[in-house]
Amino acid sequence: MPAFATHLYIAQEIVRTVRQHGTKDEARSLALQRGALSHDLGYFGDSDPFLSDLAHYVSPSALASSLVGTSGDTCAFGIGWLSHVVADCSIHPFVNERVGELFGRESMNYEEDPKEHLRVELGLDAAFFASLPPEKRPVFPSGFHEASDASLLQDGYRSAYGVDFPVENFVRAQRNFARYGRKLFNCSRMLGALFSQESLSSDLLVLYLTEYLPLRLLVSVVGKQHKHYGIARCLKPKQEHLELYSSLVQGVVQEMVERISNREFQLAERNLDTGRDLAVDADYPPVRRTKAALMRMTDGRGE
Repeated sequence: MPAFATHLYIAQEIVRTVRQHGTKDEARSLALQRGALSHDLGYFGDSDPFLSDLAHYVSPSALASSLVGTSGDTCAFGIGWLSHVVADCSIHPFVNERVGELFGRESMNYEEDPKEHLRVELGLDAAFFASLPPEKRPVFPSGFHEASDASLLQDGYRSAYGVDFPVENFVRAQRNFARYGRKLFNCSRMLGALFSQESLSSDLLVLYLTEYLPLRLLVSVVGKQHKHYGIARCLKPKQEHLELYSSLVQGVVQEMVERISNREFQLAERNLDTGRDLAVDADYPPVRRTKAALMRMTDGRGE
């Protein structure tokens, strides 16, 4: 979930490649970037986490396809959303392997230990950001209050799941994400600077002194019980792991460029936590819980 710098880099590299072929529409560029981040917008503040649970565990590819419109900003937002799905399926298995190494296991998924997963994923994201040349480092996009995004999401969820979520749910989620998502993105920037021993810019220095340092001190007392333990104890990755991660990210960019060129927006249905086929992961607890909740909403009998 917290790899915002990575998702933004992928989106901005897609935009850069498309621009080389003559398209320079700034509005579409921002829409694509918002789409790449909006996949996780249910997980912040008082937003409805069920929105993002559905996007991860129940027909995520069908939802992505429903969001890819035919032209303009709508298509750009949907392509950004699709890039998030492709990235999760490629990168999360790698993150799971790195978490497993901490405990002498081959792999550990997010459900098994969310806080350790956050430590590893945020660390990779931060180190990846710091490894980029300054001109390629992504910036957080504007426009998360766009009414058109909320309406597009409402239509996409209705098409994919047969549930008419109130548009206000998406508006609230966008508002929360604009605040909390930006803060987590800046956290990746700050941690990346610390990892690489760069000087902190004034805004990151304020973040470090007023929020991150007090959080680390609190977590040193409370321990792993603290809900933000994963952020406070973020792990700097080994160099070889960072190189493998960077290679995976570039592979996602290349896949998305090819998909856009071929207008190929259909994906296999996968569990975004593990990258495995959803049919294989039918008993994965979040998949089972989310599917049962959806069935109850649509007057099914559940499981």
